[in-house]
Amino acid sequence: MSLNAHEDLATEVEESPSFPPSISLDNVQEMVRNNPFQVPERYLASQEELEKANYMPHLSSEIPVINLELLLNGNKEELLKLDVACKEWGFFQKMKDAASEFFNLPIEEKNKYAMPSNEIHGYGKTGAISGEKSS
Repeated sequence: MSLNAHEDLATEVEESPSFPPSISLDNVQEMVRNNPFQVPERYLASQEELEKANYMPHLSSEIPVINLELLLNGNKEELLKLDVACKEWGFFQKMKDAASEFFNLPIEEKNKYAMPSNEIHGYGKTGAISGEKSS
């Protein structure tokens, strides 16, 4: 180990990666709330895309469902379900989802957690380099 290893590590930690800024796109959820009949075509999925996205019958009944309220109240059965979900699946669906509550907040509240244009963490979009619909 070199004498400067700690300095090198500190320098690496201080130099956070820089990401190219994303283009500014309107919030689709707000567009729909304001006028559901005027959503730009690029945000609409075709019937074929919807069918593909929703067709996973072999998985839907197997994906673990975790009730966070039971988990937070110390329910041992729910804790076991969480353990199995993490070990066997690596993820799980959850009931009483905080994400649903967040996305139902007014845009002004969600924007308090907005992602800076050169970051990849936070509320908003990342990686958009064109306003065109991708397929």
